[in-house]
Amino acid sequence: MKQAVIAPSMLLLLYPLDDEVPAYPREQFEDDLVDQCEQDIHRAFEAGAAHLSMDFTEGRLATRADPLGL
Repeated sequence: MKQAVIAPSMLLLLYPLDDEVPAYPREQFEDDLVDQCEQDIHRAFEAGAAHLSMDFTEGRLATRADPLGL
């Protein structure tokens, strides 16, 4: 079985660029996002995946007006 997971960079695009979500700071969102992605990967292998792919075609979008200047 081969399994794909959503790249965290794609999901990061869901958080507003210029504002914070009330009671949910960007840093917490990023931490939660990484934790969930890690869980997805572990679950895929536990379910029997022999290979896992992460589509990164949105990577070029993740660099849009990076508020951290990275």
